[in-house]
Amino acid sequence: MAARYREWWLGLTPAERATWWLRRANTTDRLRFNLIRERNPGAPESELTALWTEETYGHSLAPAFLANALAAIRARGDDSLTPDP
Repeated sequence: MAARYREWWLGLTPAERATWWLRRANTTDRLRFNLIRERNPGAPESELTALWTEETYGHSLAPAFLANALAAIRARGDDSLTPDP
């Protein structure tokens, strides 16, 4: 099985590999966003976006920067950051 996967992967062009990884990342983001939505029924999309942002980037951003970003998302009520369903 591993040999077949390796053969498939090595047969892809660099652009196809990048496309595969981007699709995988988008799928993962959508799944995580939907889990947040299930845990927070009735929350507005902007709050869900803030929660997703905190979960996604909370471990890699300075706490003050993250707090400011989350406050801005909540204040704007901007749903433009919401991953596509």
